[in-house]
Amino acid sequence: MASSLDLVLVFLWTLHCEGTVRVQQESLIQTAFANEQVTTTCKATFLYQPEYTDFEIIYYRNNSQGEKTIVYKSKFSEKIPSGKENQTDTKIYSISIKPTEHTSVTGAYYCQAKWKHIEKEGKGTFIFFRDKGYIEPPLAILKNMVIWTCLIILTIVLAVVSIIGTVLLFWKREVAYLGRKQAEKCSGQGSEPQSSASHLELPGSMYAALEPHEPDIYSVIEDKSLQKEKPTPKVSYQETEEEIVYENF
Repeated sequence: MASSLDLVLVFLWTLHCEGTVRVQQESLIQTAFANEQVTTTCKATFLYQPEYTDFEIIYYRNNSQGEKTIVYKSKFSEKIPSGKENQTDTKIYSISIKPTEHTSVTGAYYCQAKWKHIEKEGKGTFIFFRDKGYIEPPLAILKNMVIWTCLIILTIVLAVVSIIGTVLLFWKREVAYLGRKQAEKCSGQGSEPQSSASHLELPGSMYAALEPHEPDIYSVIEDKSLQKEKPTPKVSYQETEEEIVYENF
């Protein structure tokens, strides 16, 4: 009867301990470079009791056949601080996986903690491996890149300045041409009324000259006075006599 009671007590204690011992993985997804070391974490919660302070952490993944492929294994031992016996504690352990172990295989990796009588594991972290990251080029290549970049920028600036200068030149020519054309138009409009006025005056004077005019009384009197003042020519007697003699011959 006593032995059965002891077994029940041990079983209940074991269940209690299992409830306070657990493993967690904080990262659900993680990205890593191929052929490089991967660093991840594993969180373990345990009791400060002699049978739970010594444990082993295993990091593994399942291959295509469903078998475990261990990529990391290490043993840990924790000291029980004074005054913390039978108390739980949680610690985060850093896991470094070498390239030769993970072989750059993308998939779910699980953290497992093994105590003397209990095994616990996390829900897994999906590690995605990609190609190598950025590799810094040599100094000579960097210098060439800087020189080429400066040349390209200078070429672009010169091209922009040339285009702006050409546009300004065409604009100035267009403004000068429009100004000259406007001046010619204004001068043509100013001379046109004068010529039209002169053309209009000519017909008036011509018609005035052709119209019949009544003689002025003063001009008639003046003509008569001039006729009276003119002396009548006198024919000499001798001249008439000679003409008669000539006719007789």
